[in-house]
Amino acid sequence: ATLRVPQYEGSYRIIYLLYYVPLGMIAGLTAGWRPVKAVPYLRNDPRPDRRAAGRQRGKIPGAASGRRMRIAGAIAFLAAFAAVMRPVESIPRGNLTVYFLDVGQGDSALIVFPGGRTMLVDGGGEIRFDHAQPVLRESEAPEPDYVSSTDDASIEQNSRVGEEVVSRFLWSLGLRRIDYVVATHSHQDHVGGLFNVIDNFKVGELLLGRAPLSDIEYSRLTRAASRRGVPVGSVAAGDRFDLDGVTVEVPWPARPRPTPVINGNNESIVLRLSLGTVSILMAGDIEREAEEEMVRSGAALKADLLKAPHHGSRTSSSSALLNAVSPKFAVVSVGEQSRFGHPHSEVLSRYLNRGVSLYRTGRSGMITARTDGNTLSIQTFRH
Repeated sequence: ATLRVPQYEGSYRIIYLLYYVPLGMIAGLTAGWRPVKAVPYLRNDPRPDRRAAGRQRGKIPGAASGRRMRIAGAIAFLAAFAAVMRPVESIPRGNLTVYFLDVGQGDSALIVFPGGRTMLVDGGGEIRFDHAQPVLRESEAPEPDYVSSTDDASIEQNSRVGEEVVSRFLWSLGLRRIDYVVATHSHQDHVGGLFNVIDNFKVGELLLGRAPLSDIEYSRLTRAASRRGVPVGSVAAGDRFDLDGVTVEVPWPARPRPTPVINGNNESIVLRLSLGTVSILMAGDIEREAEEEMVRSGAALKADLLKAPHHGSRTSSSSALLNAVSPKFAVVSVGEQSRFGHPHSEVLSRYLNRGVSLYRTGRSGMITARTDGNTLSIQTFRH
């Protein structure tokens, strides 16, 4: 049997070495253990029977010390086993921290609230198409249509991202539980890795937005959650709640309409996090149509940091949105070499012309944003 557990990083890895110390003690004690009574000496053997002499004195030489050693070894083993099985969480507390993970052409971000509660927004994955797609130049368009796929190659690739990138990072923080998992929309580059997260961690609640009719990925995700006993909820525009002093607002998507949902991108969940005077807007994959409608709705959108919508595609980051948000920083979750040419040169110009400091996960690796409510700091994995 196997059991997945968090891992120790850095200097804490010494615990793995200490784990083998009691194992060595137990191995040595076991090698010297004689559970079956020894054959008595021959009657005419001139050598003294030390065990008989010991019994006459009421004790066997070395028995008490051996027993103490076995008890000490067992205690040390149990302590080391407990330390390996339940590492101390190393998540930051007291600040609002957002880790934008480098998952290639996809999205995944871990939010750690000041009190230690956690929210994973998307889990990365691999988009699959009905035919091979070359890397596109920025001037080439339009982007190919997304095709939902459940073939073995797609599931295996998504599992690699969910297992080797997202889950591994969460384990490196000592996490065994994620309080909230948010699937912004149903495209595989956002939800593909969440299946592994649901399998590997105890999840408090899975939150969805508006699901397209008969959506394959959402159906698979809700079934996976049901198997693990994870409750499933939904959020929409106007929802607002407080987590550890952080105000979480949902400015998009709009409430359900009678018309069927077709475009998954424009149904993405958008989150706005506010602590003190600092705000962060995470815009999912919405495009120009949804951006402009969200601005017209009058929702509070101003933020210091913007997670750029739809990986910086030409059909997103409209002037209307950037004017409403007026960010100082922006993060583009994108592959190092995007097959779609993301982020598009027109979009980059819109950010740079406004003096926005732009970061890309494909170039900088994981990007960490941290705020105490007064100041906002940005740290990149690659400098």
